Amino acid sequence: MINHHEENGIVIVPVNYDLAEHTVTTFREDLQYLVDLGKIYFILDLEKVSYITSMGQSVLCAMKKELDPKGGWIRLAKVDKELLEILSITRLTDLFDLFDSVEEALAYNP
Repeated sequence: MINHHEENGIVIVPVNYDLAEHTVTTFREDLQYLVDLGKIYFILDLEKVSYITSMGQSVLCAMKKELDPKGGWIRLAKVDKELLEILSITRLTDLFDLFDSVEEALAYNP
């Protein structure tokens, strides 16, 4: 099971590895397990993620697609410069809210 904790009903997931072919299946299954438990608000702490493959991007998009109709969301925190470039090129910065810190992501109230 993916390392995570909750604050005020928001699941905070510190992702400690790149989202690549050898990790993304477990990542997807673990997030899906939490969604199946009724969790719909997520902050992914990406401080230790330097790379995300197209498979990883697909997982994020699929989770967003599943959470949106439920009123849920995924916020991305601590995105480093290289990862931000990947997310920008693939236009995922248009789909997800990005924050400098987990605290900012928690405090955000659109």
